[in-house]
Amino acid sequence: MPKRKVDSKEIGLVAGLRFMNHFFKTDYLHYGYWADELPVEMANLKQAQQEYSKKLFEFIPPGTSHILDVGCGSGRVAFELLEMGHEVDCISPSAKLTEFAAELLGQRVRIFRGRLEELQLERKYDMVLFSESFQYIEMSDAFSKSLSCLAPGGSIVVSDFFRNDGVEGKSPLGGGHSLMEFRELLSRFDLQVMREENITDRVAPTIDLVNGITMEVVEPLYRDLIALFRNRFPLLAKLVLWKYRKKLAKIENKHFKGERSGANFRKFKTYLMLVLKPRSMSQA
Repeated sequence: MPKRKVDSKEIGLVAGLRFMNHFFKTDYLHYGYWADELPVEMANLKQAQQEYSKKLFEFIPPGTSHILDVGCGSGRVAFELLEMGHEVDCISPSAKLTEFAAELLGQRVRIFRGRLEELQLERKYDMVLFSESFQYIEMSDAFSKSLSCLAPGGSIVVSDFFRNDGVEGKSPLGGGHSLMEFRELLSRFDLQVMREENITDRVAPTIDLVNGITMEVVEPLYRDLIALFRNRFPLLAKLVLWKYRKKLAKIENKHFKGERSGANFRKFKTYLMLVLKPRSMSQA
């Protein structure tokens, strides 16, 4: 049996979840939504994440009962939807995160293990939800599969960030589909935007928090560990650091230049919450 390829993004999500759960007692994986009166501090991140969930739930169309949560992460959003009285099924492509979700949700939901594109779903749903999972799925697949499992009158809710097109310079922040291509695909799939809100300014401070931890904690620790390695094992350190010099340089260039900031997030990304409906349904 071939070994399962290690997904660095999955490892990063799990590591981040464990860190946040241990130090800040939060099991959310999404961005925080920062109101004007809420100071941007790590101590307030959980509250900001709770505000994000409240904002997201405002986009649930009236009459929604059955929800498919695509890429359910830790299961926290699905748990809150259950508490609100919705019936929820989840899709989880991450083996490790599925363990978290299964422990939190128990027998209250069905968790389909795998990727949306690969699953055969027989049930129809009032709403298909992408909460920071849309960017990981090819857009045509996301739309076609979602439409195939929508009940009459159903909606697709997308909450995620997109790449701004035509911006000068290279973004230090990865991820996100092209916003222009997203708009074009809406027309191709005959999807109508029923509601849309740009919350980029409200979520960008989360990037500043992460950047602050990286520059003030992670980078000094990284430098100290390398210095200790060189001091204790000079010959071995010389060999190892030379062998992995390109990978280490890539890590340092990506994370330790201080450019992964809220300002650059605002420049290169747009974070949207949207309610989409097939045009034929919305006009029925």
